[in-house]
Amino acid sequence: LLTANITLEGDHSKGPAWPNVRPSVIIARGGARVGLIGVTTPTTPRVTMARLVKGLRFGGLAQAVQREAAALRKEGVHAVVVLAHAEGKCPGRDPQSCRGEAFGELLDRLPAGLVDAVIMGHSPECIWQRYKGTLVTEACSRGVAVGQLRLVLDLEAGKVISSASRALPPAPACHDIFSDTGSCDASQTSPDSRVIVNPLLSRHRALVEQAAAFIPGYREDLKHTEQRVLGKLARPLLHSLAGSSGPGLLTARAMLLAVPGADLAILNPRAVRADLPAGDVTYGRLFSALPFENRLATAKLTGAELKALLNAGMSYRGDIFQVAGVRLTARCGPPPSVLGLQDRRGRPLDPKKFYRVVLS
Repeated sequence: LLTANITLEGDHSKGPAWPNVRPSVIIARGGARVGLIGVTTPTTPRVTMARLVKGLRFGGLAQAVQREAAALRKEGVHAVVVLAHAEGKCPGRDPQSCRGEAFGELLDRLPAGLVDAVIMGHSPECIWQRYKGTLVTEACSRGVAVGQLRLVLDLEAGKVISSASRALPPAPACHDIFSDTGSCDASQTSPDSRVIVNPLLSRHRALVEQAAAFIPGYREDLKHTEQRVLGKLARPLLHSLAGSSGPGLLTARAMLLAVPGADLAILNPRAVRADLPAGDVTYGRLFSALPFENRLATAKLTGAELKALLNAGMSYRGDIFQVAGVRLTARCGPPPSVLGLQDRRGRPLDPKKFYRVVLS
């Protein structure tokens, strides 16, 4: 695990003393020496449970990269590549369209030529750019593609030949595809189609089989937990980020019932990751839909604060928070906004009154 900007809260010169964790590493292949630096988004403490990051400090990206890259250059590497778990997007092919912390908090603050390439993760974006001289790539999301960088090296001069190097478009590579279309898009397939392993992955078949061999043993160990039936659904509950989510509303209702005396519950829709099919609801299926093991918290918010919070959710990627104990009326935009909030009796929430809210 590579991460250069995670240090201990009391001593910023030391990273966590975990086995196999380091800020950077040098990979030697075919006469070339490539330095790899890892960094982790400083927003981590705000978007995960506090107990998971207790005692850790997430420092600035650029400062950590500059320190490690300078040390790697002294070691004589031919190229420096940053592996950045950091947010960013490039809506257009023009590099000027790129924005987000991977650009503003990292590349904009580094000396020109210090880093040759950045491989990004975190945002579900497809990126291949040359940004201020640095090649940047991100391979979309959910394993649907493989990112590609072409770095041409001058081994004698010990550097990357920038004019001959480029970031290439991510190559689509779904693991499972449909036999009649060769695509992983279920909307285009026929009823008679079968799901098969993508032939593009044949060169990795030995690794795939090696990984697959581990799974049955774990599934056997977990089967009693995974197959335990928790309830039944008369109809499937389908998930949506931009509207009513069946699993989201069910979860919000369960949150409200779990805290006696609470007025309403609010669930971030991105806490849900799958539909729930009709029939038996097993532990395994429920875990697939709700994989984050979030804890419950309560807060007192006024009606005005609740409306502001829900509006903030809609302004973030158009998500609509799932609620229980309150009726939400929204306009989908543009711009999206919450028009009104009513309690279970149909009465508008008082902007100045405090309500007890259950959150994840």
